Amino acid sequence: MVIMIKEKRFWNGIKKLRKMNVRSVRSRLIVSFMLILLVPSICIGYFSFQSAEQQLRAKMSSAAKSSVELVNKTIDQYIGPVMADADVLAGQLNAAAVDNKDPGVRKLVDGFIAKHPELELVTIGNEKGNWMKAPDPGKQDYDPRKRDWYIGAMNNQGKVFVSKPYISVTSKNMVVTVAQVFPDGKGVLGLNLDLSKLNGMLRDVKIGVQGYVYLLDSDSKYIAHPTNAPGFEAKGPQYEYMHKNDHDFIQYILNGVNKEAYFATNTLTGWKVVGSMIVAEYAQAAKPILIRTLIVVLAAIIISSLIIWFILRSILNPMRELQRGTERIKVGDLTGRIRIKHRDEFGALANDFNAMAESLYSLVSEMSETSGQLAASSQEMTAITDQTADSLQHVNSSIMLVAEATVTQSRSTEETSRAVEEMSSGIQKIAMAAGEIVYSAARTDQDVQAGSGTVQEVIKQMASILQSVGESSAIISNLSELSSQIRDMNAAISDIAGKTNLLSLNAAIEAARAGEQGRGFAVVASEIRKLADQSKRTADEIHSVISQMTGMIDTAAQVMNVKVVTEVDKGMAISEKAGAAFIQIEHSTGHIVEQIHDISSIAEQMSASSEQVAASMEEMTSTAMLSASNVQSVSASSEEQLASIQEINSSSAHLSAMAEQLQRMVERFKL
Repeated sequence: MVIMIKEKRFWNGIKKLRKMNVRSVRSRLIVSFMLILLVPSICIGYFSFQSAEQQLRAKMSSAAKSSVELVNKTIDQYIGPVMADADVLAGQLNAAAVDNKDPGVRKLVDGFIAKHPELELVTIGNEKGNWMKAPDPGKQDYDPRKRDWYIGAMNNQGKVFVSKPYISVTSKNMVVTVAQVFPDGKGVLGLNLDLSKLNGMLRDVKIGVQGYVYLLDSDSKYIAHPTNAPGFEAKGPQYEYMHKNDHDFIQYILNGVNKEAYFATNTLTGWKVVGSMIVAEYAQAAKPILIRTLIVVLAAIIISSLIIWFILRSILNPMRELQRGTERIKVGDLTGRIRIKHRDEFGALANDFNAMAESLYSLVSEMSETSGQLAASSQEMTAITDQTADSLQHVNSSIMLVAEATVTQSRSTEETSRAVEEMSSGIQKIAMAAGEIVYSAARTDQDVQAGSGTVQEVIKQMASILQSVGESSAIISNLSELSSQIRDMNAAISDIAGKTNLLSLNAAIEAARAGEQGRGFAVVASEIRKLADQSKRTADEIHSVISQMTGMIDTAAQVMNVKVVTEVDKGMAISEKAGAAFIQIEHSTGHIVEQIHDISSIAEQMSASSEQVAASMEEMTSTAMLSASNVQSVSASSEEQLASIQEINSSSAHLSAMAEQLQRMVERFKL
């Protein structure tokens, strides 16, 4: 009920402020004082709350980090000794002891598990699949080689292997297996470590009011969590970020709640130790500070409001007295004076106001006398300016006639100048074209000279070709003689092959007569006969090829001696004719170039003359235009003088009206 009444009063105050004239000094002073009072107070309260919240956030973040580091060390202290025990115990085992169910080994593992209540089970297995457990479960269908801890230890020989956490079939608790390979490398020792004690320790760790610490394995599955079951996979972008990084602070939203967490990675196991806290707890913890700050700000506002009321009263009362004095002057009463006895700025302002009123009284009195004289003088000035304006109109008409004649002359001169410029431009184009023709003719002369030189080189090259053809003909004749010698040699090879065949036949006959003793000789004779036949066939093929080659060489010799020599002779004759023609062209081109040079010189002289004429016409045009411009300037000046006289006339009339108005205004004041 009380809150509703206060709220109603608040809104009534807002309505009053809306009705208040915000342009008045009183309103602006109130607004200024309220801003000076409220803005720093609100800023102090806000920044104090923010600072407290940030400090609490830093403390809670530091507490979360300390809790995570403490849990991380606890994990090392909890699992580290077990890893050391596994390393020592595995060093005393071998695969043969497991095969034989060695009583000494049984006694060793039973005594070991009795001394370590944190262990749920000790398992020994070898590469044959034999195993021993403590406590002894009796007969089981069990193969240690298929277990993750066995495979992991074998794949990481030389160091202790810690398996991923899993739920024990026997105790239904979350356990982890610490495994080490035997020294002979043929078996593995596995120690099942119960994590329930570690989970109990985590439940006792609190961060703030609702914050807690939980564990994730390397696959982002829960090992220990206040609400989520062990083995349940944690899904979300925050868990992906934790999986990719070793340690960091992270903010995220879980089930609509803003949370902040610090996580770190345990070096022995690869687990993620996460300290989670609710962001809203920062503001909740800083709320008492906010309440105290608001109380202080409210008290400061009440006290300051009283002080502001007294200050406003001391300012506004003298201002109202000054306002009443100015209203009397506004209606024309210059006899009133202000009485303020303050010895501050308002008192000085009242004295200045009274002095100003006295000055206005004197000024208005003098203006009343002067305004009559001003009205009479303005009427005389109006009459004089009317006469001057009529004279200037006659002068302006005469100047306009002269200006029109000058403009007509200027236009005629401009047209003549343009015609001369066009003629000059045409002559310049002719000169440029003649220059280009001279350049082209010179280039043609150079090209003709180059062509003549090229023809001379062709004649020399044709002579060289003719000499080369003669040499080629001699070489082909030599090839023809060599082919005849090769034909004779091939005939000798064929004769030798025939005789060899005959000898092999005689050898075969003699071998047949010798009977069993000549069998080897008969084989040799057979091979010789085959070789002779092959030589005969090869000689025939060579004879065929030589015959074809001899025919081609004869044909080539005939073509070289008849056709090639004849064509080269014709080429020589044509080249000589072309050389003579180029010499004649070179003489003619030189004559043409000389004539074109003469034409170009004449065109350049004409262009220079036309440019002189164009320059003279341009000078005449410029002179005519200058004359027209001067006449127009005089005309414009006279028009400006006429406009000035008319404006003076208008101003004098206006001045007369103002003098009359001034007299009426002075009559309004009470003197």
